[in-house]
Amino acid sequence: RVPIPALWIEELDVSLEQLAYDAFDFDAKSYPDKLLYADCQLREDPKPQRNTFPSLARMVSDGNYRIGIFVGYDKDRWLTPNYRRVYHDVFNALRRLGLTAPGVRVFDDLKNVGANPLTRTVRRDAKRWVTIEVELHHHNWRTPEANEALVTRLMHQSDVFWYIGHGGLDGRLYLDKDRQVFVDELYRSSIYGRESAQQLFVIAACETVGNYADRLYDKTAKTRETLDVISGAGVLQKDSLQWTDELIPLKTVSRQVWQQTDGLIPERVTTSKTYLDALSYAEILEHNAFRASDRFVVEGDEDNRLIGHPFADFTRVGAQCRYDDDCGNPGGNRCLGHRCAAVTIGSCPPQTKLLGHSGLQLFCGAR
Repeated sequence: RVPIPALWIEELDVSLEQLAYDAFDFDAKSYPDKLLYADCQLREDPKPQRNTFPSLARMVSDGNYRIGIFVGYDKDRWLTPNYRRVYHDVFNALRRLGLTAPGVRVFDDLKNVGANPLTRTVRRDAKRWVTIEVELHHHNWRTPEANEALVTRLMHQSDVFWYIGHGGLDGRLYLDKDRQVFVDELYRSSIYGRESAQQLFVIAACETVGNYADRLYDKTAKTRETLDVISGAGVLQKDSLQWTDELIPLKTVSRQVWQQTDGLIPERVTTSKTYLDALSYAEILEHNAFRASDRFVVEGDEDNRLIGHPFADFTRVGAQCRYDDDCGNPGGNRCLGHRCAAVTIGSCPPQTKLLGHSGLQLFCGAR
């Protein structure tokens, strides 16, 4: 039995069971007012590992990969000034990945009308391309009402919606100091027409593990089949910029070719092609950015038990090759011993055999 101040119930729209998590460290003996009690069962926190991939192939099926990032407000005064640095770091990471926008050189330029989004077009495979579009917004730029409309739009149109700010057991997103809105209320008003669209929400805020995902599934038209949720807190001020490499993994393949110039003797030159890759949730959550915290989990990926990498082309397994991208997407396929292999995690599917591995990724080739 866990004692909980009755005042908590009056102020927050949450159950006793949700509040009990925060109440484990509460000193009931010294509390002078009314107490309530919750009967709880202890269980081990979910491990930050999932041998599943985000459904990235479905997200980019229209040729676009849209990411909406909103840097919100934190009620703790010592955190709020750091959010400008978080925003600055994320912007620099996006620029390092080659995303640009006309007239945007420093992060303050994004405040200008029409400056968003930052974009870059990369290959999906030999025949298909993907345009990456990232909108990056800070709560200080607009009025509370405008922020609410903005976040509603980002939730609606983004393949990945990423919130950095303050959360709580009551399920609110803190858009700024004057406007806190329930995450499910925002999403319910923005979901029309996108019920079946594949999306990923990243909620980097305190006390969001579990209850934010539950609110989204229980109170909106989205299901675990169409929405994955990463939630948690603990490192967002220091390492949020590392999310960019996890959510926009790029893979460059270089090869040397002979090229004739001005009728002279052909020269050997290096050419490069950049592809959109994908990381498993296990790889995302085990990144250095999250080792300082066990409070990040992914939910809704139970249906993502893909046999392999979302861009893996198993029809190419066993085909002759010289380079990884001879086999398709170089993240999903590899050239090993001049034969194409497909990338999986967990185990190789029937009719293939394990040829090698890199971290959690397995390379499966023809038997």
